[in-house]
Amino acid sequence: MKLSLGIAGAGIFSRSTHRPVILRHPNLELTGLYSRTPESMAAFCSELPQTLQKTLLRYFEFQDFCNSPTFEAIDLVLPIPAMGEHVRLALGCGKHILSEKPVAGSSREAKALLAIWRNTRPNRAWLVSENWRLLESILAARELLDAGRIGKLVGAVASCTVARSSDSPYERCEWRRQIKPQWGWLTDIGVHVIAGLRSLFGDIRKVDSAMGTTENSPERIAEVVHADLTLTGDMPATVKLEYFVKTGGENRFAVEYRIQGTHGRLMVDRESLRISDAAGNPTVNDRFSPFSFDRVMDVFIQTIASRDFDNLQNPLHPESALADLLAIELIQELLRHEK
Repeated sequence: MKLSLGIAGAGIFSRSTHRPVILRHPNLELTGLYSRTPESMAAFCSELPQTLQKTLLRYFEFQDFCNSPTFEAIDLVLPIPAMGEHVRLALGCGKHILSEKPVAGSSREAKALLAIWRNTRPNRAWLVSENWRLLESILAARELLDAGRIGKLVGAVASCTVARSSDSPYERCEWRRQIKPQWGWLTDIGVHVIAGLRSLFGDIRKVDSAMGTTENSPERIAEVVHADLTLTGDMPATVKLEYFVKTGGENRFAVEYRIQGTHGRLMVDRESLRISDAAGNPTVNDRFSPFSFDRVMDVFIQTIASRDFDNLQNPLHPESALADLLAIELIQELLRHEK
């Protein structure tokens, strides 16, 4: 039996990532759509199969959408500033919820939502769509690290570069422009990097330091962040996050983790995993799919079927997403008080 699903949000990411996966998934049936604007609604529906265009229920009022009896689960793909309030409203309607990362606009809001969720009866699934926890390359790297493939771990560097043209639809997106000042873009992008780091090594014990540089001119915007962390087992890690916007520039999103061990080095990104021995000779060079949203939907369906909603071992549990956000907030706090 297919899970009936409504999507809340018809923007760029909903159309490019969520829509195609939901439409091709054998165990999902899209029956409802909420959008804040007619333009996004029309753009989302324009590429639907003709039969679905005729049957899909469309809503511009979120409460009406939540109260619809035509679906039992909601996929929330809304702007970060609006996510928390919409999760709260959806929890009150008795729907299963999959919400996009981060878990909320702030850790304070996230903690309040977790309390509401745990007190909701009957209880329903709430997962956070942090797809980096399910990347094949990250999961494979974790297995190799746990098996001691590069010996005792010495340290790690996580680097992320985001480059966008000033006319990129993501750069022109109004809500993203609103959150960018004062390192707000880390809440949108940095949580991916932290989620990958925690998937590889476990908890972040401490954010030791953070410093940043900024450049803002009519032709170019650049913000660079360096943060030093202490991971499980007192292993040191450095996180480097770069955000560039340039008129006529390229659009690029690249993340890499470089992990040093006593017997070699492991490097992993979304598409590849490479290992070199202590002498620098390559021993592993594997390729992977960079897409993991199909697996996010699989976990969501399995969680609903199992009714094991508050299992902290679930990779998409909101507590894990909260831990990601807390680390980002600590980095932001240090940057804002940097002298």
